[in-house]
Amino acid sequence: PKRIQTRAAEELNTFYTRILPADFSAARRLVHLRLAQLARQSNLQMTHVNYDIDEKRKGSLARLDITMDLAGTYPAMRTFIHQLETSPEFVVIDNIELSEEAEGDSQLKVKVDLSTYYRNQSS
Repeated sequence: PKRIQTRAAEELNTFYTRILPADFSAARRLVHLRLAQLARQSNLQMTHVNYDIDEKRKGSLARLDITMDLAGTYPAMRTFIHQLETSPEFVVIDNIELSEEAEGDSQLKVKVDLSTYYRNQSS
């Protein structure tokens, strides 16, 4: 049991120090660059992105909420989601809303709500 606890503590420490961004600026920079890159690689147009800090969250982790508006085809959106889910960055897909641009058009409007976490310096 002691070895298991030690290993779990080591893995948690690795998660905090190597996977999670150190602060808000690092989280925003990392996520913004990576999301823009994934959208471009998936042939989606990123029309808007918004970042909000979850002010209600307390503790050692802070939460960054991201809302993205994208436009593109359904296959491009599937590619984007797959790439995001298999990327090494710690980003959670909270919600996806699809809507059609115009009748007969193969373009979709996609609103994606995402979140990531970073170390809370104030706790």
